[in-house]
Amino acid sequence: AYSSQREFIADTPPVTPGLSSPGNNANLNIGATQNFTWSAPPPPDNAARYNIRIVAGSNLNDPPTLNEEPTGTSRSVTFNDPPWSSGPYIWGVRAIKQTPAGYNPTTYESTIGWGSYATRTLTLNPVDVNPPNLTAPANYSIYNRNNTSSITISWSSVSGWVRVNAGSGT
Repeated sequence: AYSSQREFIADTPPVTPGLSSPGNNANLNIGATQNFTWSAPPPPDNAARYNIRIVAGSNLNDPPTLNEEPTGTSRSVTFNDPPWSSGPYIWGVRAIKQTPAGYNPTTYESTIGWGSYATRTLTLNPVDVNPPNLTAPANYSIYNRNNTSSITISWSSVSGWVRVNAGSGT
């Protein structure tokens, strides 16, 4: 007589995905859209999904600006302000394997775990905008405060901006 049959699995986390773009130390602009891409781990690792994490600064364990789990090998990100601000960022991608048939996905994932992050750095730069040209008053204009009720200040338009900071002079 034989005992009853049991199945079990001994597995390891998947290998680290290969990062494709953007390249390491990329310089990107606030407002730009960037497609983050990576390659899938080779078989037999068969990734079920990925974790892409983008964090301000250089510590991937700090609170993320983006932390998602796409099933594919890319994620498009538009760096709108906020939540994005200029400065250095670190980004990384890791994979988790497809749960084998017949096994509980939650138990498999918590036991086997995510693979390691592949990481790169990038810098977000503020958008350079040409300042407006001041058109009035003329440079070095002189006004007598006793007989001038108002002074017209004007400038050329700049597309994409909605705020004007007009300082006061004496």
